[in-house]
Amino acid sequence: MSLKPSVANPQLHLGGPELTRHKPNAQKPEPDPDNKDKKSSSVITVLIAIGANFLIAIAKSVAAFITGSASMVAEAAHS
Repeated sequence: MSLKPSVANPQLHLGGPELTRHKPNAQKPEPDPDNKDKKSSSVITVLIAIGANFLIAIAKSVAAFITGSASMVAEAAHS
């Protein structure tokens, strides 16, 4: 049996029963003790990205005001 998804066998692409069988005796994995650190670093990354986008929007607004460019106003609004 091929594990490559295909038009003739779409359940492999969608994660059909061949790939997702329930294993009744399978044990649940132990919780990851570093998971809290991973979540907090994700929050920090998102906050930095939001701050950077805010600074970009301000810079574009200043450039739009200085140049009077309508396209730069649109770029600032888009940011």
